[in-house]
Amino acid sequence: MGLGLRWIDYGVIVAAVAVRLLVGLSGYSGEGTPPKFGDYEAQRHWMEITTNMIPTTWYVESEHNSFSYWPLDYPPFSGYQSWLTGQVLDAFEPESVKLGSSRGYESPSSKLLMRITVLVSDIYIYFPAVIMCTVVFGKGLAPYHRTLMLIALLMQPALILIDHGHFQFNCIGLGFTALAAALAAQGKDILGVVKLGVTVIATFAVIWAPCMRSPKDVLLILNRIFPIRRGLYEDYVANFWCATSVLVKWRELVPQDMLLKACAGTTLVVALPAMLQQMRAPSPRGLLLCMANSSLAFFMFSFQSGGPRAPGDSAPGSAPSTEPPPPEAVKGAPLPPLGRPPPGPLLPAPTRTPPMAPEMCSPDPSPTHSLAGAMKKWAVEHHLLLGSVGVVAMCAMHFAREFVEPPERLPWLHDRICITVSFVYLAVTMVYLQVRQWTKPMSRDGRRGLGDKDKLQKERLMARRGHQMALPYTDVLDSLVQPSKQSPAYIDEASRFSGTAVSEEAARRKAQFEKKENKFEQRKSNSIESKINGPV
Repeated sequence: MGLGLRWIDYGVIVAAVAVRLLVGLSGYSGEGTPPKFGDYEAQRHWMEITTNMIPTTWYVESEHNSFSYWPLDYPPFSGYQSWLTGQVLDAFEPESVKLGSSRGYESPSSKLLMRITVLVSDIYIYFPAVIMCTVVFGKGLAPYHRTLMLIALLMQPALILIDHGHFQFNCIGLGFTALAAALAAQGKDILGVVKLGVTVIATFAVIWAPCMRSPKDVLLILNRIFPIRRGLYEDYVANFWCATSVLVKWRELVPQDMLLKACAGTTLVVALPAMLQQMRAPSPRGLLLCMANSSLAFFMFSFQSGGPRAPGDSAPGSAPSTEPPPPEAVKGAPLPPLGRPPPGPLLPAPTRTPPMAPEMCSPDPSPTHSLAGAMKKWAVEHHLLLGSVGVVAMCAMHFAREFVEPPERLPWLHDRICITVSFVYLAVTMVYLQVRQWTKPMSRDGRRGLGDKDKLQKERLMARRGHQMALPYTDVLDSLVQPSKQSPAYIDEASRFSGTAVSEEAARRKAQFEKKENKFEQRKSNSIESKINGPV
């Protein structure tokens, strides 16, 4: 499979690397702030644990693995990633991962090493998967649109800011997800459904086995992966529960066990339509939209949804960029940037202006689109407005955060405005993507079948007008002698079809005339009656 990259695509890749390097020069939340020191310390501590302790103790509380100080709360696969990157830090700067004594270690060289490990993971895992996605999902599109797909996926602000600004490795999981989606869209059904299921279960067993001393440890690991003890949400996050907490105090009014069930049920109900549609009519485009809708459902309604989950929502949200804009759309007029909530609460204090502010406030690089069905006409007419509202809102919020002091009694005002606007933005995006998935175009076979039907109807219409006799099964009747236009058989058939068409047209016009006449008589009758009765 050829990549088909153009010189401008290589320029996009170089620019994406440059943006990541520039973001890595900025600060991060918690820097130099004891007792937990923020995001860098969380990743460094996980490397400290996985490098110096055996896998069976990674999820067990101990002297050096306190559950109150950045415990490993990601699946074992993430633990192996921390072990691998921890080996790099241990080789070049052993003090940065020394067990027990390295807490709060924040040397510039150790930060540089971790920045490099994130960048290498991004380039070697996420970048190739994205390029493959543009080749698979961009098949049949103009090179211009494939380039826009590449920009949308490589320049995703949430992923870049969280990974390269906060030392995280979301690019690894998203890279493997993108690769799996591309392979599925290609129809790589090599193992079959049953064998594939066995393979997935076996893979889980191989990855989880080193971390377990007994089958009971499965519950221990699950308890760490699903942080129920943290509560419904932490800090400010643009999901349903946090955004509406200003009106309904969910954590105070509803017990946590009921909230957990409510979150699970709501998430399933919201994600179910997208999954059902993809099961009913699977397609590559539907797969991307289903991934975006499912991710948004989890981000918006799940229990303990946080900022680091934003890349999982944002990257699939670029799925609409896999199609060209509708011909009637205004060229260059963007829809609101999909999945781009301003990440204010994640940014370093005292300033909360993101290092990617210009890109955050730029139009989404995805091609333009209009809403489907009844929403389509309005969206096309207001295309530029839809994009401009989001851009202006983000610029205004970042400007206010930087230059406008909140009232003393409302120190959280900027964060509250940020998550409220972002929640509305994401909610509209979720509805938009659901509508798009359920009104997706026909498959290639469906379009071919519809084209054959239209061709047959056109031939019949031409026959009715007396141009040529239609023969639906010409491959079977090629050996038959077709009557010429001068033969009696052709003249009789043409006259019969023409007569039918004329009578049908006359009947249609007569029905329209009678309908108009009835309306006129009804209005006349109502007018006379109102004059007789007079005003009430």
